Amino acid sequence: IEDFASLKGWQVVNIYREEGKSAKSDLRPVFQQMIDDAKAGHFDVIAVHKLDRFSRSLIDVMTYLNDLNEHDVSFVSVTEDFDFSTPIGKVILAMLAAFAQWYLDNLSNEVSKGKKERARKGGWNGTLSYGYTTPQRLRDRLNNKPSPEDQKLIEQTLENYPDAAATDAIPSPFDSKAVKLAYEMYATGRYSA
Repeated sequence: IEDFASLKGWQVVNIYREEGKSAKSDLRPVFQQMIDDAKAGHFDVIAVHKLDRFSRSLIDVMTYLNDLNEHDVSFVSVTEDFDFSTPIGKVILAMLAAFAQWYLDNLSNEVSKGKKERARKGGWNGTLSYGYTTPQRLRDRLNNKPSPEDQKLIEQTLENYPDAAATDAIPSPFDSKAVKLAYEMYATGRYSA
């Protein structure tokens, strides 16, 4: 973006970097600061690497770019080098925004399907529940030279699950006893959740 601005003879006023934040929503502090600065007249062009870094929401793209236009702030995408101020440029912009949103929606659907299939097969999604671990985590712990007692527990657990894949959920030799005890106590009816 800085090289692009330099070629155009533009001065870069600020770089708005929001690492690790998805562009699926406009609820991003740095994005909102950029919009506020644009409306306040701090600059007259927003340059992005590509449109989906600005937003992956068709409605947000159209709404914010219309709002920016009313404040005489232009929008350019460095890798999608179209003049978005022309009639055909506006059509291309709308198509790029629609494809960005389609990509996000499709990815969300595919991830959801994958999680459902993993659960259907007995796998886990997200963070493992307390009382469970994976063979890989136990092997990693073995590599860190545990105490002899811990080493024996780890080796016994791995022997009990010889066919488990590296990322399968298996009972933790350290925490699963507490989970079992909690369920046994609850089952007596004398203890609440």
